[in-house]
Amino acid sequence: MLDEQGECIAFDDSKATFIKKHFEGKKIAVFYKYRGEELLIKKHFTNTTSSPEEFNASSDLVFVSQVQSGREGTNLSSADCLIMFNIDFSAVSYWQSRARLQTKDRIKTAEVYWIFSHNGIEHKIYNVVLNKRDYTTHYFRKDYHIERVRTANQDQAQA
Repeated sequence: MLDEQGECIAFDDSKATFIKKHFEGKKIAVFYKYRGEELLIKKHFTNTTSSPEEFNASSDLVFVSQVQSGREGTNLSSADCLIMFNIDFSAVSYWQSRARLQTKDRIKTAEVYWIFSHNGIEHKIYNVVLNKRDYTTHYFRKDYHIERVRTANQDQAQA
């Protein structure tokens, strides 16, 4: 939140505290949406960088970036996981963010975590984004006359 002078005010640091505790010992990248979130993250992690090159060359740095600037063209392949501090209204943000962890040489699964507040708005935003994706996929299939492909798991579940 911004005050009248344009300064960031953070009321709750529980997400940053959770990340610090839950992901201790892992090499993490954190994407945030608002400037105040960046300040909270940097308050809890003193070893941060916004340089992907520095991050990949180090074993103890935390990569921190706003989702819009970090989701495209950034190589975060050395990260154990990517943490989405806040949720964005664009499903493209998630697909592109997840792709930052991917390389053909990667051995371990690239994990992405979204941090949702208890009783927060994030679940509602997530459902809107999910429905938007489903809506778009529905019309793409319809326009190109593509039948929905069933997986073996879906067939087993129905049997």
